[in-house]
Amino acid sequence: AYGKIYRTGDLAKVLPSGELQHLGRLDDQIKLRGYRIELGEIESALMNCSGVRAAAAYLWQLSPEDVRIVACCQPTAAEGFQATSIRKQLRTSLPNYMIPQFLLQVDTIPLLPNGKVNRKGLPKPAMTESSVLSRSGLVSDQEKLIADIWTELIQQKHAIAREDTFF
Repeated sequence: AYGKIYRTGDLAKVLPSGELQHLGRLDDQIKLRGYRIELGEIESALMNCSGVRAAAAYLWQLSPEDVRIVACCQPTAAEGFQATSIRKQLRTSLPNYMIPQFLLQVDTIPLLPNGKVNRKGLPKPAMTESSVLSRSGLVSDQEKLIADIWTELIQQKHAIAREDTFF
């Protein structure tokens, strides 16, 4: 009785009033800062990085205005991986808005009984954890002023480093 219905990947239900209520996505497509992003595309790019055996990505919502991409990576070597190296490799295949803000090392990627990634079982980053391994302090007065402006604008709760990206 609703005419033509398209297969969009969205899950919805019809309310008694006849309105449609959006319940979420059926796939792993997300919308972040106006961009439609397939988490699988980020995971595929991570899997192509040297040093990564398995990977899973998800959105982490700190507040309604602050949502970030987190990637959990299982390294190929026992000594782990270098986040800066992986980030450089990702920049060759992904646009900046798809680069995860946090890269976390995990022993294994948790799976559901059907073999899909259990995104709810992935660890959350600590706010003190950096998405880059080596953070350098702010040196000049200009850097400190810019950092203060960004801190106020995005209501950041931890120190901003020179390497931080605000995408």
